[in-house]
Amino acid sequence: MVEKMNRYILSAVGDKAAKQLNIAIRFLKKFSKLNITTISSRTNIKLNGDKNIVIDMPKELNDLEGSRYIKTNLPMFLDKLEGLYCYIDNDVYVVSEDCDKIFEEYQSPITFSDDYGQTVDDFSKGALYNGLLSKEIERKFKLKVNPDWRIYNSGVILFDSTSIDFFKTWQKYELEIFKDSNWKKRDQGVLVAAVWKHKLQNNKRLSSRYNWLIRHTAKVGSKLKFKNRSFYHDNTKVHFLHFIHDKINEPYSYVKEYRYALGLISKGNYESFKNNLKIFTLITLKLFLHPRAFFADANRNIGERTKKLKKKYNI
Repeated sequence: MVEKMNRYILSAVGDKAAKQLNIAIRFLKKFSKLNITTISSRTNIKLNGDKNIVIDMPKELNDLEGSRYIKTNLPMFLDKLEGLYCYIDNDVYVVSEDCDKIFEEYQSPITFSDDYGQTVDDFSKGALYNGLLSKEIERKFKLKVNPDWRIYNSGVILFDSTSIDFFKTWQKYELEIFKDSNWKKRDQGVLVAAVWKHKLQNNKRLSSRYNWLIRHTAKVGSKLKFKNRSFYHDNTKVHFLHFIHDKINEPYSYVKEYRYALGLISKGNYESFKNNLKIFTLITLKLFLHPRAFFADANRNIGERTKKLKKKYNI
């Protein structure tokens, strides 16, 4: 009999995503001893999890579409599901030794976190080129959804063997929008449709401390603080940081550089990790909470500090 256990799942399609995945794994391994399984395609980069599942990606899908193809039906690529699984995006970084407590928050058949108050129609521009998301879901999938319902964020997902039917619906809808020119190739728009199809709109939501979206910190009226080797928000420890960037307000060149600095942070022993994390917290908060004021010297500041970290720790 196979022992049931909790596992982390990450995925990557292409070399760029594989490099990001390894950064996320370095963080995860600092704080968790649980098994890490990766699902990958179109990369020869060695992935640093415990088990890597390589799949043949349909040729008609590009790398972005391929990443959605995997994410929206994770059980399809795994062996017989035993225990609980926690999927995390490649831009989600574990920063707390209490990270494994996330599994205690699971509610079958699948658990997502909140997207910080964004409603269905608030997310219209994120999912569509034109129109309102609630109306488009009704047109395309023949489902009526509440336009004021707060959407889920798909960056962190808890699932098990009871999740299979939901994932099948999610992937089916995702593949359908690939052929629809009005839909952007993202997964959260069709996630709304899948949730309402399976009547899971009132399911328990994962606590935000397990999927803290950096770019939304200012919107909820508070700031992350780093003390006693941990991140806190309103005196509550944050376990997972999700570095979603806004391409309109945060130039990609800066984002690439902060990702590189994150890679530096996660190398070395725990003391260097802690010290680097303190330094980089200041950079991150400035960039994400006060981007306009920081733009003028962002490139110079991040570049200089990254060089100092690299020199100091001989990386």
